[in-house]
Amino acid sequence: MKTFLPPFLIVAAMLAAGVAVGQEAKAEPSRAWTVAKTGKANPGTLVSKSPDNASIVVKMADGREVTVKTADLIQADRDYVAKWTSPVAAPKGIVRGRSNPLAQAEGGKSRVMEDLRSVLSKYGTPKEDTDPHPDALIYKGPAWYDGGPQITIPYLMPMDQALALLVKRPGPASRRPAVAPGFPPGMEVHEYDIRSGVFNRMFIIVDQAQQVVALQAKSENKNDPAIPTQQWKEEQMPMSSTSDFIEPKTGGARVHVLDMRAKQKRIVIDLEAKGETLLLLPQPMINLCLFHIGEDLRKR
Repeated sequence: MKTFLPPFLIVAAMLAAGVAVGQEAKAEPSRAWTVAKTGKANPGTLVSKSPDNASIVVKMADGREVTVKTADLIQADRDYVAKWTSPVAAPKGIVRGRSNPLAQAEGGKSRVMEDLRSVLSKYGTPKEDTDPHPDALIYKGPAWYDGGPQITIPYLMPMDQALALLVKRPGPASRRPAVAPGFPPGMEVHEYDIRSGVFNRMFIIVDQAQQVVALQAKSENKNDPAIPTQQWKEEQMPMSSTSDFIEPKTGGARVHVLDMRAKQKRIVIDLEAKGETLLLLPQPMINLCLFHIGEDLRKR
C-alpha cells in the first residue's frame, strides 16, 4: 500500500490550479424563450418566477426586464421554468457560527487551547481574517487511497468536491459539531474510515457553509515510520499535552510541525502518542484559531 506521508515532504515549486472558492455563483445562462402561438423566440435570462410558476421575469439583451406568462410559452420552456431554482451566491469567505466562550473555556478545554496556541504561535498571528484566500492550500499530494491520483484541496473548497477527490468510495460519515477548542465557532466534523498507509480515519472540518477549513488523518494504534525527518521541526508541549486537537485528548504527545507556508500557505502538525495524528491547517485558519484562542481565554 502506498505510504501516506512522502508527499508532505516535497514542497511543490508551483501552486497547482485549484477550484475557485468564495466567488459568486455562475451567472444564469441566456436562452431563447419561444411564444407557443407565434413561434417567435426572444433571447433572455431568467431572473425570477412566481411561486406557482405562472409567470416569470426575463432580462432581455437590451437590459429590460419583461414579465412573461408561462402558459404562453412552448412546453420546453414551461418545463425549464418548473425545474429552475434561483442561483445562490457562494459565500465570500469562511462562515462561522455563534461563539460560546464559556463552553469553550471551561474545564480542560482551556488547556487544549493553550496547547494549540503554543504550537501555532510560531506559524501565524492572531487575526480575524474571514476572507476566501483561494491561494492557501490544505492538502497537495496523492488521494487518500491506494493508487489514487495527485489532488489539491484549497482552503474553503466545497465539502462534496473535496470528499470526491480524497477517497474513492466514501463510506458512511459520522457528522457532528466540532468540539475543537480554539477553532472558530460553528465548525463541523465529518469523519470517515479510510485506508492510507497506517492511517485509518479521516476528519474533514467544515464551516457553516460546508466549506473545508482543515483536514485530519489519524492512526489509532500505529505510528508512521516516515515521521519525523529533518524537514519536521520539533515543538515542545508538557508531558500531559493534547494528543488530538479535533477530538480533544491528552496523553503526552510528541509534536512535530512541517512548515510549508512559503509556497503552499499551510502547515502539518504531527501528534505522536499511542498512534499518529496529522492535522493539516492552512495559514488563514492558523491566524483565525490564534484570534479565537485569545478571545476565548480572556473571557474565562
